[in-house]
Amino acid sequence: MKYLVLFVCLFGVQAAKADIDVSPFYVNFGHVQVNSTISYATVYVRNIFNETVRVDVRHDCYRDIIVQNGCYGYLSAYTSCMINIQFRPRSLGQQGCYLDIQDSTNDWKSVSVSGTGIP
Repeated sequence: MKYLVLFVCLFGVQAAKADIDVSPFYVNFGHVQVNSTISYATVYVRNIFNETVRVDVRHDCYRDIIVQNGCYGYLSAYTSCMINIQFRPRSLGQQGCYLDIQDSTNDWKSVSVSGTGIP
């Protein structure tokens, strides 16, 4: 009888790790008076990996929620960047959107943003 023995060696292969930490995951501006107040918040994106990582930020925010993305391209090991968000309601009612942040491992983190315009 002949036996076939197959050895599989997986040296240096690791499971994909999350490369970034995002905080906070939820931004609630609460009730903000229409046409008179601008509220600000900051979302922090940190590279928690010992190598440079790619960061891609996408969002569906528009009109009264303004996103100023300070996270372009790549983050060096253990560094961070900021995404600044402004809410200045020009109409009454609740508004909301999402920031979607992707890292080098194609892992997505979402940040929910909301606020309500009041008289």
